[in-house]
Amino acid sequence: MSATAFIILFVVGALLAGWGLGWLNDGNNKDVFISSFKDPIPTSSLQDRGINGFFEKNAEKPFTGSVYEKYPNEKYKLKAKMENGKPKGKITLWYKNGQKMAEGKIEDGKPDGFMILWYEDGQKLMEANYASGTYDGKNIIYHMNGNKLAEFTFKDGSPVDGSSKVWDYLGREASDKEKMKDEMNAHLARLYVLTPFISKLPPIEW
Repeated sequence: MSATAFIILFVVGALLAGWGLGWLNDGNNKDVFISSFKDPIPTSSLQDRGINGFFEKNAEKPFTGSVYEKYPNEKYKLKAKMENGKPKGKITLWYKNGQKMAEGKIEDGKPDGFMILWYEDGQKLMEANYASGTYDGKNIIYHMNGNKLAEFTFKDGSPVDGSSKVWDYLGREASDKEKMKDEMNAHLARLYVLTPFISKLPPIEW
């Protein structure tokens, strides 16, 4: 598995907090990296050593620091950080057109905390809350026109009975919850073509 694929499996930041690392704009639409220890490196420069994680070439210790990936048009595809050879902390992903795709945090290789996903046109797709890779708390999904598609709540890793609501494209409350769930999971599967990390998010349940 390539370094890019591994990191994109887990989604998340424009600022890499907690490490003294950050991305700033210099006023000319160019990103400038501010670091307390080392410059970010492209994911293509890392070697995958299996269960030991990712290493810089000829390095004896797993890589710790910030990484990035760009599309052929030089727009960013990913900015993230790694600790001991594995993705950890905040990560941000973009579509090829420069629009953000997802932003959140990972811990121990799993989504953890608040995460936002967007459609390619910039419309919000989902606001999700996770705890160690499972849904936790209230989650909201949106249609492409901005209307809510669904709300559902998880507690202790399971859906809260009676917490789910679904709406059709025009904002009218819908009764066929299973059909709406299947449609949403199918959409997330289509996004997987653009970013494999989607496949590692838990399927929508209510």
